[in-house]
Amino acid sequence: MNSYNRDLHDFLIKKLDFSSATNVLDIGYGEEYLLRKIKEKNQTISCFGIEKGDAWPNKKFDYVFMCDVIEHLTVPLVEKYFSYVSKNLKVGGYFVISTPNINNLYQVSLFWDEPTHIRPYTVMTLKWYADNYGFEMEVVPFHFFKNPLKILFNKLLLLDAYNKNIFFLRKN
Repeated sequence: MNSYNRDLHDFLIKKLDFSSATNVLDIGYGEEYLLRKIKEKNQTISCFGIEKGDAWPNKKFDYVFMCDVIEHLTVPLVEKYFSYVSKNLKVGGYFVISTPNINNLYQVSLFWDEPTHIRPYTVMTLKWYADNYGFEMEVVPFHFFKNPLKILFNKLLLLDAYNKNIFFLRKN
């Protein structure tokens, strides 16, 4: 796993409150770093991880994570995940999605260099999904590999200085 994903997961662990959560799902859980860290915060929580093609757990979740996964999925599969999460997320729960910020010059070039990326997701695109599936959305910029020259160059071009968007979609 890349260190920026660990930085992202550590950021999420600090930002979110898992003290009263009972069930958490990580879509595209990889090495399970995020799930292990959540379990360290609350040992009574049940953690589930699925990869593309796995059966979806029949549970109600407090948090569902999709970190750097959505850009690898087809639109019909994204819609299936949104539908599943919308039905299985507790009211007040969060669907947390992170994705590369393509409004950053460095990220847009890296995005298309990854052959498994299917399409980028912008704030407007995720806002559409949030509205259509019953979520309120908050966007938090996230920055990894802070390079002052890249930040300055993006700012001079009136682009975003941060590399990644984190979308906190709260179930109404």
